[in-house]
Amino acid sequence: MTTQDQITAALRKLGPCAPAALAAELGCKRDALMYHVRAMLAVRAVQLGGTRMNRVLALPDQEIAGASPPPPQRRKPSRKKKGSGAGSKPGARPARAARPAAEPFFIPAIDADGRLVCVNGSGDPVVFSSAQTERIATLLLKHFEA
Repeated sequence: MTTQDQITAALRKLGPCAPAALAAELGCKRDALMYHVRAMLAVRAVQLGGTRMNRVLALPDQEIAGASPPPPQRRKPSRKKKGSGAGSKPGARPARAARPAAEPFFIPAIDADGRLVCVNGSGDPVVFSSAQTERIATLLLKHFEA
């Protein structure tokens, strides 16, 4: 006797029933039973009814009692943005501020010709002329001597 014949015989004996009850009757796991039931559903050897939470298996000539339409689904309440606008609740936390842009940075260096070179965050180096380098050095010395 094949597994599909065993399922048919058990459904004749029990009548319309839940897949878990049918699996217990056959002494197998529900997942293993459903593997064979899906093949039987494809050729319409069994019918599946009931709600998503209360599935019922039956043979095509058996009526599924109490097969009512599923209850209406409850919707989750929509998530409104929190903010400090006119519609916000008093004491509500304000919306999170956007993260500030990263601080610009540069790495100063002196090239082989004695000029100041600054490498910034984008990777484009800024090379100062010899005259500019001397002026910057003078300003820095004045600043740090004071």
